[in-house]
Amino acid sequence: MLDLLKTLAQSRKVVLATALAAVGFTTAAIGLPWDVDMADGQSKKGYSHVMAPLPEGVVAQPNVLTPTWYVPNASRYTPEGQALTSPIAIDEASLAQGEEMYKIYCTPCHGDGENLGPVAQPGRFPGVVKLSGKAGVLKQRSDGYVYLTIRNGGAIMPSYGWAMNDDEVWSIVHYVRTLPDSAYIPPAPPADEEASK
Repeated sequence: MLDLLKTLAQSRKVVLATALAAVGFTTAAIGLPWDVDMADGQSKKGYSHVMAPLPEGVVAQPNVLTPTWYVPNASRYTPEGQALTSPIAIDEASLAQGEEMYKIYCTPCHGDGENLGPVAQPGRFPGVVKLSGKAGVLKQRSDGYVYLTIRNGGAIMPSYGWAMNDDEVWSIVHYVRTLPDSAYIPPAPPADEEASK
């Protein structure tokens, strides 16, 4: 029995020594040839070689995930922002494009203008305004204000300047003006201005 216990103790020592040796041989401190990590690999590191030039006739574009080309051009609350006017004509093509853009980007929240979309239903996302109809806000907003709201965003509205170019945004402005009760009604001038005339 004593010999059996001695044999078991020795085999435990051998197993433990083998395990420790195996762990020791695989550590990075020893740096054996098979112990290579990514820093010491044979692959080329980023920016460590000259990049190939762009093919002829190709123009480099900015990263689409972080659009650096987008810069707000005015505030919707300034007189300059509210005075902006559309550079594109109001025709069938721009109205069709505006309707298409509206259905893609605006309908989820604003619905058809009078009836809010699924995002703005009770219990989901409060604060979405009605655009047209008796309770609509469009009649109180200039074209420049609406354009800048779509392009740069509003209090709770995200900006869509990254998703659409300026002509597409203006086409939405043209389209929403065709909704019921959405024609802009400029505010009346202050009483002191009328008296001075």
